[in-house]
Amino acid sequence: MRTFLALHNARQRTSGLSLVEMLVSVMIIGIISAGTAELLFMNSQGSWKLFNKVDSLNAARLAIDRIAGDVRMGRNIGDITREPGDNPEISVGYFPATPSNPLYGAGQAPAGGGWPGSPWPSHPYTISNTCLIIQVPIFDANGFPQKIGTLDNTDTYVYQVLPDSTDPGTFMLQVASFPGNNSTRPVLNPPRTLLRGIIGPMDNATETPKTFQFLTSAGIPQDTVLVDQMSNYTGVIVNFELRRHESVQARNRSTIGIKSEIFLRNNTLTTI
Repeated sequence: MRTFLALHNARQRTSGLSLVEMLVSVMIIGIISAGTAELLFMNSQGSWKLFNKVDSLNAARLAIDRIAGDVRMGRNIGDITREPGDNPEISVGYFPATPSNPLYGAGQAPAGGGWPGSPWPSHPYTISNTCLIIQVPIFDANGFPQKIGTLDNTDTYVYQVLPDSTDPGTFMLQVASFPGNNSTRPVLNPPRTLLRGIIGPMDNATETPKTFQFLTSAGIPQDTVLVDQMSNYTGVIVNFELRRHESVQARNRSTIGIKSEIFLRNNTLTTI
């Protein structure tokens, strides 16, 4: 009988955990869980940063590819014109060239509903660090450039870097097209947004991005261009500093930079 009672008492002493033991167990499990959660959180943050950089880089490359396609096919930077006494044609750094532009020089409204509205500036559009004007020739059935009177028939593309009201402190890149005579290219009016989240490189004097620079035939980049001598420019530098627009968490808004030099293939207006 004594042996049975002794065994019964021993089983009672080892049948459960004491309060102290439970508290120690909970504390250990909590420490392990907190460490695991921190590792998972850090891994998630790293993944977000990587995805944001990749997405921003891809978006910038697509925008640059879009610009490069127009520049490489371009007839000239700016608007070609032939004022009285001009021979050969020259190019000016604004569009439309008034009154010489045969389609838009007298203020005619472009196809697609008129001139782009706010936040675009009123026309004429002037080439600058935030504005690029490219004209692409329209070819006939035999592959020769068409003309309107004495001037080449061209589609005009205007790229503008503008403040982005949906993300204060950043800028967006938009493009509008102004078709030539009997053009088959799609009209981009209202303008199409190509890129968001632009934060630089900034021009401290104007507090706007220095997105576009212009290359002379000698390959010298120019920040400030001579709008009445655009025939001297044969290429464009496109430079973006980006911060991911869609990211809600500020810590995930990583910054990237991308830069590209693009040259006209068929510029016959160059004089230097």
